[in-house]
Amino acid sequence: MSTDLQLFLEASEEVWLTETKYAMAMTKKKSHSPMQLIRGWQESAKAFISGRKDEELEPEEYLKLKQYINELEGHLGELHRQSARVLKKQLSHAKALNDVGTGMILLGECESGELTESFRRAGDKAAEISKASQKLVTELHANFEQPLKGLLQSVDSVKAVMNDRSDALARISHLESSINAKKLRLGKLRADPLKSDRVPQCQRELEDLTQLLSEANEQYQLIVERMRSEIARWQKEKSTDLQQLLKEFATSNAKLAKYSAGVWESLSMGTQSHEI
Repeated sequence: MSTDLQLFLEASEEVWLTETKYAMAMTKKKSHSPMQLIRGWQESAKAFISGRKDEELEPEEYLKLKQYINELEGHLGELHRQSARVLKKQLSHAKALNDVGTGMILLGECESGELTESFRRAGDKAAEISKASQKLVTELHANFEQPLKGLLQSVDSVKAVMNDRSDALARISHLESSINAKKLRLGKLRADPLKSDRVPQCQRELEDLTQLLSEANEQYQLIVERMRSEIARWQKEKSTDLQQLLKEFATSNAKLAKYSAGVWESLSMGTQSHEI
């Protein structure tokens, strides 16, 4: 989609007026009538409706990368959302376990002898595991959930660069279309003796557009070259970070499970005539 068409379709009235005034100020040498502007939008719309997409000009490898980035963003976002949900439930469970421990102690106080002592020990162990669980939640929030959020932000940065690349390619396509139209216009002027006086102006406009196209191509190639090295570095760092996140999640949960099992086992072995 050309810049003019996109602006016409998406911008607010205030932005549209501002951008239009700016564009007209930058092209003082031209004299576009309202009808000429409308025809320009119509041509852009025809190109858009016909299914011609600037992205089709990109290498297949890059298009696959772009699809991967979109999928990665979705999966990371879902994992981050579910991780936050799990941690919230784990924290709630830890607090509930502490309340269960308090209830056990109070219940034991209603009894006597070994049963009282058993419930007191059980209550203490429950509070102990609750504390360990809350510590785990804090650790996973810092070492798992937050790094996931950081990865999501890095994906947003990559997508921002990709958007810049798409914008640069769209500008090239728009300029190429403008140049082709200008060449046709120049040909018609040269073929009409009555309009030969307009040829120099049209030639200058064509030269200006050609210069802008050259600059746009340079900008696009610069983005492509920078992306080539930066994406490779980012992919390597991302893979390392994901491996570390998985290890952190598994290790932390395994430690808590082992610790909890040990605490409950010690309570079970210490209970003589009553089972908890």
